[in-house]
Amino acid sequence: MSEKTLLQIRSNLEQYIDISNEELKSFYKLLESKSYKKGKILTAFNEVEEYMYIVIGGILRLYYKKNSKEYTVEFALNSMIISSFESFITQQPSSYYLQACTDIQVLRISSAALNSAYKESKKIEQIGRIIAERKYINRINKQIDKNSLSAKEMYFKLKKEMPELFSEIPQHKIATYIGVAPESLSRAINQQ
Repeated sequence: MSEKTLLQIRSNLEQYIDISNEELKSFYKLLESKSYKKGKILTAFNEVEEYMYIVIGGILRLYYKKNSKEYTVEFALNSMIISSFESFITQQPSSYYLQACTDIQVLRISSAALNSAYKESKKIEQIGRIIAERKYINRINKQIDKNSLSAKEMYFKLKKEMPELFSEIPQHKIATYIGVAPESLSRAINQQ
C-alpha cells in the first residue's frame, strides 16, 4: 500500500473522527490490496458479500437486473467505499452485482475481519458506524435528486461530481444510474 494511499484514507477518516496513529495502523492491517480486470464481477446476485472495498484506482459499479435490464445504483472511484452493503451487513444473499467497469485497484476488508476488529477496538467500530451512516446519507440524497432534479440536471451534477466517469463509462450505463432510457438522456442533454 503506497504512502499516498494511506494518507488519503487517513484524510477521509479524519473528516469524521479523530484517530491516533496506533488505531490507524490497526485499521490498515485489516486491509488487503487486490487488482481486478475490467468486467470482473466481484459480487454476483444471490451471492453473500464478503468484502467492503475502498477504490484506489479505476471504477466499480453496483447494479441490479430486472426484466433483463440493468439499473445502476452506485459508481465508486477515487477512495470511495463500495460494497453490496445490505448483504455485507446481514450476510444474506446480495440483490446486486458489483462489477469492475475498468481495471481496478482496491483495498478490501472482509466481514469477518471487520467484525473481529469491532470487538477489539471502539475506534474501529466508530469508523464502521460512520461509513454506514455516510452510505445511508448518500443513498437518501440520491433519492432526493431523483425525485427533484430533471435527467439533464442529474447528468450535469454527476458530471461535476465524477468527471472521470464520462471518459470511462458508456452513456447507456450512466443513463441507468440517472434512471432514464439512454435515448431520453441523449435528448435531455442535447436540449437547448
